[in-house]
Amino acid sequence: MKDWFRASKAVRFLKQGIALSGAGFLVPSAIAAGEKRRLGILKTAFVLTLGINGAPLPIFLKENDCRRNAALSVVEKRAALQALARQIRRFHDLGFVHGDLVPSNIFICRDPAMNLHFVFMDNDRTRQYPKWLPQSLWKRNLVQLNRFPLSSISLQDRIRFFREYSATERPAELNRPLLHWLEKKTRERRRECDSIDAPISFRRLMRWPSESN
Repeated sequence: MKDWFRASKAVRFLKQGIALSGAGFLVPSAIAAGEKRRLGILKTAFVLTLGINGAPLPIFLKENDCRRNAALSVVEKRAALQALARQIRRFHDLGFVHGDLVPSNIFICRDPAMNLHFVFMDNDRTRQYPKWLPQSLWKRNLVQLNRFPLSSISLQDRIRFFREYSATERPAELNRPLLHWLEKKTRERRRECDSIDAPISFRRLMRWPSESN
């Protein structure tokens, strides 16, 4: 029934990609999209994009773990985390809410000068709300991004990301109410999705498995 009144995922992907690109964000470049309907009922749809010379955030971090090689230094990693936080904050400030902002939906690319860039993937469920409209859906994105342990990402790195993200609200200190809410929701999602409900510190909860020993 929904397909009678809305575009297919492929067409939504195309439209949201155009909107995000127009706002200055990197997204997959769609070169074709289409859908086939019969009596208004969606039968099939497709979208074709150019390839991306990059890797999903979890794979990029695992392959460039600064403890194992010099591909990504500690300084570069921290700078990239802060840059990503600023990107996502601008994303939200412009009214965008990603449908599934998990780490695997952020691709990391290097340009010829070895600078890192972030590409937002899987944008068919991304929405843009008027900036004047009060809404808290952006908080869901923070939980989606925060709930996964990641190689070489420590609790301090998560705090650095959060501090950079919330800097425009409270530049002199952490936004502690939001930080406590985020920890609570992250614990809930780890319990629901990963069946992890141990009464342990948040540091241990979010530790990458190879760092547990």
